[in-house]
Amino acid sequence: TFAFSTLFSLASEGANYCPLCKEILPTNYEPSKNIVLCEIIASINKGKVCPVHKNQRAKYVCVSERVMFCGECVLNKMHDTHQTLSIEDFLKEAKVHIEKLADQQKTVDEKCEEVQRKIPNILELVIDKAVKKMLENSTSIIDSSKDLLQRMQSFKQGNEIKLDFTFPEINKNAAQLTKASEQLASRMELLDRKIREFTKEIQFADHREESKATDTTKTTKGKKSKHFANEISKIIDKNFNDLLSKPKDSLASLKIRLCHAGPVAEQLRDIFKLQRNLKNLSIDFTTCGNINFQIRKSILTSVMYNQNKLENLTLKFDGSQSDLMTDNQLESLCIYLATLHLQGLVLEFKELKISDDGIAFLKDALRYLYDLQSLKIRITECKDLTDKSLNALADGIRTIKNLSFLQIGISQCDKINDKGVDYLIDTMKKSNLGLLKYLGLNFSGCKELTDKSAKYICFGLGSFSSLERLVIDMRFCEKITDSGVEYLGKGIQTLLQLQHFELHVGGSSKKNSGSDKITDLGMKRLMEFLQGNITISTLAISFVHCNKLTDQGLRHLRDTLKSYYNLRELTLNFKGGKLTDHGCNSLRKVIKHLTNLEFLELDLSLCKDLTDNTLNYMKEAIRKLPTISNLKLSFQGCDNFTDNGGAYLRDMLSAPMAKIHLCLEKLTPGMLNSIKEGIRQREFLSDFGLFYNKCDVSNKELDKVRLEFGNIASFVIDKLA
Repeated sequence: TFAFSTLFSLASEGANYCPLCKEILPTNYEPSKNIVLCEIIASINKGKVCPVHKNQRAKYVCVSERVMFCGECVLNKMHDTHQTLSIEDFLKEAKVHIEKLADQQKTVDEKCEEVQRKIPNILELVIDKAVKKMLENSTSIIDSSKDLLQRMQSFKQGNEIKLDFTFPEINKNAAQLTKASEQLASRMELLDRKIREFTKEIQFADHREESKATDTTKTTKGKKSKHFANEISKIIDKNFNDLLSKPKDSLASLKIRLCHAGPVAEQLRDIFKLQRNLKNLSIDFTTCGNINFQIRKSILTSVMYNQNKLENLTLKFDGSQSDLMTDNQLESLCIYLATLHLQGLVLEFKELKISDDGIAFLKDALRYLYDLQSLKIRITECKDLTDKSLNALADGIRTIKNLSFLQIGISQCDKINDKGVDYLIDTMKKSNLGLLKYLGLNFSGCKELTDKSAKYICFGLGSFSSLERLVIDMRFCEKITDSGVEYLGKGIQTLLQLQHFELHVGGSSKKNSGSDKITDLGMKRLMEFLQGNITISTLAISFVHCNKLTDQGLRHLRDTLKSYYNLRELTLNFKGGKLTDHGCNSLRKVIKHLTNLEFLELDLSLCKDLTDNTLNYMKEAIRKLPTISNLKLSFQGCDNFTDNGGAYLRDMLSAPMAKIHLCLEKLTPGMLNSIKEGIRQREFLSDFGLFYNKCDVSNKELDKVRLEFGNIASFVIDKLA
């Protein structure tokens, strides 16, 4: 047996001798059949031959040059710098794209069939002017995709040597098909809405006649109820009329909180038609229990068709107050979102009956919001969501290139675990988020999360070196321990531009119970990583209901924060900790060194061992702060304060602050008198709030105090909710 190249060269020279012994062969000589050689010849006959080395079988595909080549080309390094694949791998990848394209083709065909099936039932004018244009716009895309499919199938069957297509071409065609499909669906929605509006006008006229007849038969009680409802409607209608009276295109921002159905959809549609220059729009559906999905859908449709200049959109839904949103309804919402050109989007979902499939629709919508710079998604108590929802959100975020603000909140969702957080962070690391300045991660109440999630977040933060603000909320994640806190602290070491940092941990979902897994050691490890990070100007640390957080933990905090001279805002929440006056003395020592501090919030509620000495320490610290303007102190559940503590509060209030909020467990007459004396010493106080659980002061006396300080812009004395 001889190599194919040897036989080929002899045949091309016209030689008729044996290549081994050189003996002349008879003219009628026929060599025995070589099976391997036959297979090679068969492959050549099929057309898969290297275009450069005609005697070699093509085994590879050069994706860059769109040609096939052989092993000899590999030895000659002819395609070293190009993207190459084996023919088998290329066909596998091509098969996936072919199937994807075929699916998109099928979807468009179905939409076209739907259009052709429904349109004959609509007015002739609509058929002539709308339907024909709808189908004409899709014809070129459909023809292009069919041609591409034909070329790909031809190559797959071995009929073509040269590649007549590229993967980018396939992806572009698939995207065009998707867009065409969505446009057809959207236009069908528009036609359906026009029909419904026409029939609704007739029904509305009949309804008014029926209402007039029914009103005359109502009872006295019914009349009172109707009178009350009418009064509310008048107020709401007045607000709408005020908006309708605004000059055309004069509003740039509009914030709406809907609380009853009425003629909401029609009025809002008129407003959106009148005000087409809106850049910022917020619609809150959380308190509108009788606004059904069809009305919400009508409102959102009017936004889509009238607000071409909209830049920022906020939508809030609450399933505990209104009818529940399903996956199909969320899909409709996402179709509307995909048509907008937004720079900022806020979505808040609470207690909705949505599943992973619904969040998958949101993922698809995010892929079309290329210009987003700010994205906030907050999902609370949607019990059916699993890790697949986090995966979908991650895939949607991956396609957005210019994000500078990102906040993802998946809270109180019991089926979320470490794998979902791992995928989210890993995908974000691989995404183009180089412009990200703000990152917020809220997994509070996700009880299955462990220290592994904190570890994944830690390793992911290194990819966001441009971050200036970081907020992590893992409260009520009961499996987070000191190790998790250590990971979260370690993650910020690489963030050299960080100016704002918030970390919230601790707590338990069990009533009257706290976390015993986060201790003084967790505080120590966190402070070690914060040591020397002097770029931070805003800091918030919450260790809530941590049963094993003691005075020692506050000493670790004192040793680190006393060097934070640039700190302007400080929030410390140690609610439910095992703290005493000694721990608060440590707080005094750190606070008095923060001479640039403007805002201070301190929550020591349910620290039952605190006494008047704590109030004295706080007074001494706050009076050392020359720039302090906003103070919030909470001592709810601290029963040991007396009238002597009230004297310390009086001296504390003499500091030059514009806003003061105090929360006490019990308000006594002596304490109230001391607080009044402190307020009288203030000249520029604009906001004061005093809240309590128990009160020994009569309502009459409290009213006198409110009257005395009525000149203060905001003055409140009230019981805690």
